[in-house]
Amino acid sequence: MSSETVKVPETPGFVQVLLSIVPTNIVGAFAEPNLLGIIFTARVFGIALLKLRESEKKHDVAEDSTEVAEQQVY
Repeated sequence: MSSETVKVPETPGFVQVLLSIVPTNIVGAFAEPNLLGIIFTARVFGIALLKLRESEKKHDVAEDSTEVAEQQVY
């Protein structure tokens, strides 16, 4: 029998696993078969679109109320 030692790689910590989900390059996440990176990127874009839509609705309400006030004055 030989007395060879096998080196086992260290298991990454929880934080390292979470950080590996975030892609360093958006295009790279889609170019590589990195499914978690693609899902993360899609969720971030989805949340950004929802926030944009919410701020747009608030902006429209402000414009509408201004128009109504102007019509009442004139």
